[in-house]
Amino acid sequence: MRAAVCSLSLLLGLACGGSAHGQSALDPGRRAVEAVAPAVVRVVAEEIAPVADQRVDDDSSAASPAATRARERSVGSGVVVGPGGLVLTCAHVVAGAQRIRVHAAGGPPAPAALLAAAPRDDLALLGVEDRRPLPVAPLGRAASLRPGDPVLALGCPYGLDRSVSRGVLSATGRRLRARGRLLPGAFLQTDAVTGPGSSGGALVDLSGRVVGLTVAVGARDGRFGFALPIERARAVLTHLLDPERLFGLDLGLDLAPSPDGRGLRVASVRTGGPAAAAGLHAGDRVVAAGPAAARDLFAFRCAFLLAEGGPVRLAVEGPDGRRRGALLRPAPSPAAALAARRLGLRGRRLRPAVAWRRGLPPGGLLVEAVLEGSPAARIGLRPGDVLLEVARRRPRLRRRLERWSDLGDALGDAPPGEPLALVVRRGGRLHRAVLRPR
Repeated sequence: MRAAVCSLSLLLGLACGGSAHGQSALDPGRRAVEAVAPAVVRVVAEEIAPVADQRVDDDSSAASPAATRARERSVGSGVVVGPGGLVLTCAHVVAGAQRIRVHAAGGPPAPAALLAAAPRDDLALLGVEDRRPLPVAPLGRAASLRPGDPVLALGCPYGLDRSVSRGVLSATGRRLRARGRLLPGAFLQTDAVTGPGSSGGALVDLSGRVVGLTVAVGARDGRFGFALPIERARAVLTHLLDPERLFGLDLGLDLAPSPDGRGLRVASVRTGGPAAAAGLHAGDRVVAAGPAAARDLFAFRCAFLLAEGGPVRLAVEGPDGRRRGALLRPAPSPAAALAARRLGLRGRRLRPAVAWRRGLPPGGLLVEAVLEGSPAARIGLRPGDVLLEVARRRPRLRRRLERWSDLGDALGDAPPGEPLALVVRRGGRLHRAVLRPR
């Protein structure tokens, strides 16, 4: 076997060849493992499922209730990719989970919540409720790799804590099919040994940076596997974490990467918006958002995710290089404000974490408040309802509601009283209603 596996406890000790000092000084693989291993975690997801109980009590024909339910466990891997315990893993590892626990190095298991998910791309972002600061893995670029380059696979196969295997990048641009459908994007293939439970683990280059996320084992013996390039994972998550998409909030600015790679350049600021109120100007550079450096748009949006849509303190540099602080307070997005004004309701996108806690399928807009006497109140909408779909006759439009801008597009220039047909989920049932905007 070209790639040998050994546990990190051995690899980071005196085993696996050589003295600790000599190995650390000479072997770039050893240094790469030391850089990433603390940020690799084991993810355990549990789903409560009914089971048949074959026992019958002596004095009753009823099955014993203590044995009528069981925990189905899914074990995978994850990588800490952001401050505040943000863990990237595969969506299939936590699909349907009612409880998630994350086992980090050197500590007890900690509960975690599903924050965002892209099942089509098999990606999920977890928030770990751990008082200890978890180390964040350095992220690299898969595009810099070529077939034949050495790589390391770090994960928790078979439920073991943090194992590592060596191999090479076998190919790039692989297309994968899972459960009868073609997965989006192209994948990396490696002969580094993986196994069940490796999904969500890290593929690492010898500079000690994560270049991919293990998503599939290609053979029963795990002699080759596939990883999603980290650029693709970061792009999908950045899209998912858009504050307007997550919370129906507007920041009032447009950001672009800085030419020198330091922070984010403020490309434009909308007059009267939240960014203008915070004192930001076009040409400023945002160098930090919340507790972390604003290296890219993903890191910037993570700060607003951790603040749950609340205000975030920024570190900003002006064109003259002087640094100052700014408190950015998001405001309702134009689409959310339009819905509040014309329909009399407020809410937010039904995030996977909220759907998971409520036992609902993800997707749709969660109603959080209904104004008395409003069009929404007149048709009986109430907090807790989920708006799934909207339709309009003139112009003809039918749209699934995934973000507030979808509802805003349907409202558009609709005259007062123009009927909008809604599909609403209340509890486990679907209802249809006709809403007439004011």
